[in-house]
Amino acid sequence: SRRRRSILEDLVEVVSYFHWVVGVSLAVVTYLFLHWYVGLELPAAKDISDISGDMLSGLFHGLANVGQYVLPFVFLLGAGISVFNRQKRSKLYETTKSSLANDPMGNMSWQEFELLIGEYLRRQGYSVRETAGGADGGVDLVLNKEGAIYLVQCKQWKAYKVGVKVVRELLGVMAGKGAAGGYVVTSGQFTADSIKFAGENRIQLIDGGRLKRIISNTHIPLNNTKQQSEPLCPKCGSKMEYEQPRKAVEQVSSSADVRSIRSVVEQGIFKLENYVW
Repeated sequence: SRRRRSILEDLVEVVSYFHWVVGVSLAVVTYLFLHWYVGLELPAAKDISDISGDMLSGLFHGLANVGQYVLPFVFLLGAGISVFNRQKRSKLYETTKSSLANDPMGNMSWQEFELLIGEYLRRQGYSVRETAGGADGGVDLVLNKEGAIYLVQCKQWKAYKVGVKVVRELLGVMAGKGAAGGYVVTSGQFTADSIKFAGENRIQLIDGGRLKRIISNTHIPLNNTKQQSEPLCPKCGSKMEYEQPRKAVEQVSSSADVRSIRSVVEQGIFKLENYVW
């Protein structure tokens, strides 16, 4: 069975979710306040009725005396973990971005995959909270942006297609949490049923190919559903260069007849096979 954690451990984890400046600020403010409180002189009891009040004041005074050192340490520890996690996520993201041609996401653990997605979303301006192994109704990431909540499920399924069941489960959690939208991100692909269902229910699906594109170009917004104007390489996600057949170009150049141009197009000038990478 899982060990029950203390309040201090939970506090360290909560602080680590925020920027390290928050943890340091809390440590400084907490120490100054409690140190000031400990320095206050306790009032002497005048009669028997004041004894209980004095006992309570003494208890608070004793807790503050210990807390002025313990709580700042907890906040600083959380700030340190925040810095460590931030560097870890950034390194993972940059390493993945620079080696997309080698398909690094296929060899990631599910924990690393979630960290990668979370880091991308942070760079898109979202406030991101990781849940412990999908403990929050199967949701891996909880996003907040401009007061709106979005839920994310990450599926590191390279060999399998994500089915409609996963998308339905996310919709149920979205309804319970009052989320504005949801995302399902996978390193693999989605079934036709899941794509159709998501399109009807405010859920964005991001498969492995699209994920490579947005990782390689952080400026592509997560909710961008427009089709690319140029075909992309199925291996690395980069834009492919177009190579026109000579015969077709000569035909266009030597004829002003609209019907001739139409026939050239029908011959397959813009077919995917003519693109090279």
